[in-house]
Amino acid sequence: MICMYDGSVYNFTQKELETLKREDLFLYFKEEHEGDIFAMYDSDNHYVGAITYHSLISSQDLPGAVLKEKLILEDGFWEKAYGLLAGQNYKVLPVFNQDMEMLYLARFESRLQPVWEKFDVLMSLGMQAGLWASSQHSGKHFHITGCNMCLYYFRQWMLSQGADVSVSGEQWSLFDIQEEDACGSEVILIDEDCGEIEYLYDEFMSGMTKELEDLEKVLDKGFVGDIEAEDKIMFWMPSVSGIFASYNIFLLILKYLKSGKTCLIIMPTKEDLIHRGAHWLKVAVQFMKDVQEAGGNICLRNELGKICQGNYFASYIVTPIDALQIPALIRKKINLIIGVQSIAFFTHYYWKSDTYCTFEGEFTEEARNATDYYVASDFIADWICQQDPRWSDKMLRLGYPKQDLLYNYMHGEKDIPKDWLEKTEGKKVFLFTELKESWLGRLLKEDNQVIILRPHPDWLNIYGEVLKKLVELSKGKLILDDRASYNASFYLADAMITEPLCSIGVVYLSTGKPMLLRNDVVDESNVKIDFRKEDWYQAAYIGESDDDVFEFMDMVRKGEDVKKQELEEYRSRMVKDFDGKVCERIYNYFEELYKK
Repeated sequence: MICMYDGSVYNFTQKELETLKREDLFLYFKEEHEGDIFAMYDSDNHYVGAITYHSLISSQDLPGAVLKEKLILEDGFWEKAYGLLAGQNYKVLPVFNQDMEMLYLARFESRLQPVWEKFDVLMSLGMQAGLWASSQHSGKHFHITGCNMCLYYFRQWMLSQGADVSVSGEQWSLFDIQEEDACGSEVILIDEDCGEIEYLYDEFMSGMTKELEDLEKVLDKGFVGDIEAEDKIMFWMPSVSGIFASYNIFLLILKYLKSGKTCLIIMPTKEDLIHRGAHWLKVAVQFMKDVQEAGGNICLRNELGKICQGNYFASYIVTPIDALQIPALIRKKINLIIGVQSIAFFTHYYWKSDTYCTFEGEFTEEARNATDYYVASDFIADWICQQDPRWSDKMLRLGYPKQDLLYNYMHGEKDIPKDWLEKTEGKKVFLFTELKESWLGRLLKEDNQVIILRPHPDWLNIYGEVLKKLVELSKGKLILDDRASYNASFYLADAMITEPLCSIGVVYLSTGKPMLLRNDVVDESNVKIDFRKEDWYQAAYIGESDDDVFEFMDMVRKGEDVKKQELEEYRSRMVKDFDGKVCERIYNYFEELYKK
């Protein structure tokens, strides 16, 4: 945690450096002056550097103790300060304004680091709407006294929750934030010790009590099979993408377990699982339970002792960059690294703004060299090789496991909630991934239709309670799909309406039912890769306005699909491997390789 403070600053010139004695400075700092600095200026009175207690004990002589690093109050100030100071208890840096006037000193406060880590969990989630609405803090005025890195971001976060926040303390003016007096009777004071943040975190954690209890039960279960086996199969899924992809490759895991193979599924650490919030923790725990019931083993990525026993014929990964995340100690025990397509297509790669998930950042040369094979559909294999032809010799065009999940569901036993069946019986059903508020009156007015809303899981984390309330008010005309799988929604829906870069829309093409892509929501200035020539785009109806959405729905209510033959050419290319045998093909290919 980074704090700014008023410390003692002693100025001296470069020439005077020759007269200073290292022993004298050391004795001065040790007399409870570790937070002071000696600032050095040149003959033109320009700042050159500083000697601090930290720099002095880290160097062999005085010239080597002159610290060049400094902080300037500008955009990204706190991030830069944290990068330079985190974990270094005695390190001190001067803080300058744009005119190079020294205003404060900055240091890392280790005692506040646990608070920052807890707050980081809250920030990453935005906090679930239901938890916030029921919080004892909701509806009250917050007054922050003092300023540090945690309080700065806490203010931003509270404002994003709709809270009423005021601040006091001279440092806030440095960030163009005006001081205000605390007002009202229900005021919660938050000082620089940040105690209220810990209380909020405890409230958040108490909202996941059941999920955490279930997680402990999963982690307490003993190992199944021979942990020392030389031909075990690993599924390396310890990242956020691993949680997202868990059920997407579940049938491939089952295929190996039914063959008698000992399988280890590597999941994120306990802290990372909690970090994703109640919804994703619930999904992850249920997935781990299902794996264990099928005879598989769950390991967290930090359980190296368990993972390193025996050897592995193969390890499956869900993103190419994961190959580089496997520790060397484990990597040398694995014969083959096999990348497997886990989603219909890579939505994030198409956006300029998504700098975290990019093709260049995940399909790197290092990842390619570390990967032996990459299993994918024809569409994705072609797409990857168009971006980087060097991946062509890694490609196995066998389809992707997620296709089998939907195929088996559509052709087998259905687990559809009873109330869903009752609400949809005899009516047209439309599946949406997003609803505009202005549509609700018109959508819910129709008596012969039902809307299923399946928003992105991260939206469920934040707005889940609000959406559930909306369902209650809809009188049976709206269903919220927050289940782990969307198969029931796909089966019931007569048509789907979504945005272009939404992966479940591409999967929906496998049902053979009409889909409309809302092109009007696309921010053209943010498009990095043109998607309008892609087969999945050309296989759908395209909507440019709200009127197009409702005209599409009118067509479906009439039982029509007027462009079916026109769109079939593109749809058929996208669903080529939709036969329920993808996992069998993958398993058989590598079993033959193993025998050789």
